[in-house]
Parts: sequence; C-alpha cells; structure tokens
Amino acid sequence: MDRLLLTIASLINTLFLVLLYFNNRKDTIKKIFRYIVVCIIVWIISVLFYSISPNVHVAFFWIKVSNGISAFIPVLFWLFSFIFPHREYKVKKIDMVLVIVLPLFFILASFTNLLAKKVIITEGGYYLPVAGILFKFFTIYFLLFFVWGFKNLFCSYKISKGVRRLQIKYLFLGVFVTSFIGIITNLVFPMFGIGKLTNLGPISTMIFVGFTTYAIIRYRLLDTKIVITRVGIFFILYAIVLGIPFYIGYQTKSWVMAVSFAVFFA
Repeated sequence: MDRLLLTIASLINTLFLVLLYFNNRKDTIKKIFRYIVVCIIVWIISVLFYSISPNVHVAFFWIKVSNGISAFIPVLFWLFSFIFPHREYKVKKIDMVLVIVLPLFFILASFTNLLAKKVIITEGGYYLPVAGILFKFFTIYFLLFFVWGFKNLFCSYKISKGVRRLQIKYLFLGVFVTSFIGIITNLVFPMFGIGKLTNLGPISTMIFVGFTTYAIIRYRLLDTKIVITRVGIFFILYAIVLGIPFYIGYQTKSWVMAVSFAVFFA
C-alpha cells in the first residue's frame, strides 16, 4: 500500500513539475517554485527506497539522502513567500547565502551521524532512524522557516484582493496541510520512537499538488495556463483529500480519527 501511494505521489509531483516547466520558464517565482517541487520529488523517491530497503544499512543511506534533499525545502519556501505574489521584494545576497549555506550545512551533517545515528527495526517491523545531536536543530530549522514563510503569505493575503487573495488562500492551505503532516510524521514522531507513519509525509504532498493545481486552473496561480473540466478537478481533489485520511485509518486502525480528518478536509 505504502509503495503504491509513494509511487503515485512521485508521479503526480513529476507531472506537476512538467506543467510548471512549460509555462514561462524564466520567471523568478516559477523557478523557485519548480526547485521546491524538484526537492519534493527527490524526497519522495528517497523515502520510497528507504521504505523498501532490504536492510538497515541501505535504509540508513536513503534516510541520509532524504534528510539532505529536504533541507532545501523550508528555505526555498521562505524565499518564495517574500516574492509571491506581488514581486516587489528584491532578492538580496544574504537571502541567497541562506538558501545555499543552510541546506549545504544540513546536507553535510546528514552524511555524518549528526542528524541520524543509525536506523533500527522496531517491534512492528518498521524502520526507525535514531536521531543524532543535530536532529532537534534540524526540526527547529524547518519550523522556523515554514512559520516565517506562512507569516509572509498571511501578510500578503491581508493586503491582497480578488483573484490574488484567492490564489494565496489555496496555496497557503495546500502548503500548510502538507508541511504540518510532513513535520509531524517525519521529524517529530521519529524523535519519540514512532516510525510507522514516516511515509505519510511524502504521500501528503498530493494535497499540496491538489490545492495548487486547483488554484492554477481556477485562479491562474503563478500565471500558469491549463485546461481541464470541472468534473476532472472535483475527482482529482477528492481522490487526494479523502485518500490521505483512508491511509491514516489503514495504518493506525483508528477509523474515528481517519473519518475526522476526512470530514475536516472535505
């Protein structure tokens, strides 16, 4: 089940990247957004290989790749939040230093034992990375830049009107739900010895794609053009939005919680 959903998530994100690639490739906002999607795709694939690894040594390698590539996502989102949607902010040298230096630091740390010491197998048969001394700082780094980015988007939302306001709304919702799930299942839970839901973070990126694609189709988010029927939009969104709660129920056997998530998202 997990392998299938991770594969589907990687394919959906790849198709989404193709959509973005063929629409004004030189635009700065779209470039940053595409970089985010590329990192997400590599992250999903690394988690997929982590979950199907034949032993803990191979799994340890893929968790390092996963930690390393994901380090780019929060700081790229933070930079994107300054520029989108009004394009008034000019990227400074210090911004580029943060975008390059911070992820590189965590990439180097990920290939030591500073982020993850090793990978063990839990009693339930799941792989679980053992947090290194920098893992808490890695989690704080994610929280800091995502919260900062959401604050920027919220400020833009308050001063925007009409279509721009709706674009920000759906982008905010998609990124918020996905990042919340990802941070909880892939950063917070492993620190408490919970590795069963690690795959849910990458799978939840389909929520991000769903909200963003809807905003592109309905409100021309990122000034991207695409044609699709309303029936197609409805089917894709509800397949994604209701699929995640089903996955939670399947994994945790807590169908009350799963139904609650389904009602909330619907």
